[in-house]
Amino acid sequence: MEDNTEEKQQTSPYDAFWIMQKKALRHSFINSTMVILNIIIFVICVFTGSLLYQKGALILENVRAGEYYRLVTAMFLHGDLQHILGNMMLLVFMGSMVEEYIGHIQYFILYFIAGIGGNILSLWYESLKGLSWYSYGASGAAFGIIGAFLVIIIIGRKTLRKGTGILIRTLLLVAFSIYSSFADANVNYAAHIGGLVFGMIFTGIISFGIRKQINLEEWI
Repeated sequence: MEDNTEEKQQTSPYDAFWIMQKKALRHSFINSTMVILNIIIFVICVFTGSLLYQKGALILENVRAGEYYRLVTAMFLHGDLQHILGNMMLLVFMGSMVEEYIGHIQYFILYFIAGIGGNILSLWYESLKGLSWYSYGASGAAFGIIGAFLVIIIIGRKTLRKGTGILIRTLLLVAFSIYSSFADANVNYAAHIGGLVFGMIFTGIISFGIRKQINLEEWI
């Protein structure tokens, strides 16, 4: 009988995670396109100053005047390097996994539903409170990915080995990510909450038609 002990020892949970991550990155071309597009636009903004921000940022008065395109353009603008790095890192590590699970078209829809939905909730909150924000960023879409990730983990929790604590650690990690985002006084928390909720609802609905098996211990 052949002994596969050595082979099994060579594939640690750490190695399995990176194997899964590389696979997801190769296959998640929608997510990769979004990341590249965001980076390209940020570089353009560095050289053009405030031009794109004036034309594309989310401003309640402008949207009321009929500039509805700002609901989308604001999703691809970032204020500084820290802002874009935070969102893009989240997309790279969570977005690729979510796209691998729900599929390319569904991920494309998720990204824009969460981003636009977050922006709409932001505008509603501004109108309700009599505020006037000048906001932009992919955070609504990014939080939609977090919401989708949470739904997928909850759905797949039965595949985890008992006693590993992976689910709890992951939920705490996501909670910390959310807390860190809201801790910044300049954050548009309405857009974040909207993106999170829309992402969870959309993924929860389409998950009924998904029969894909996942190994969460390799995912997380």
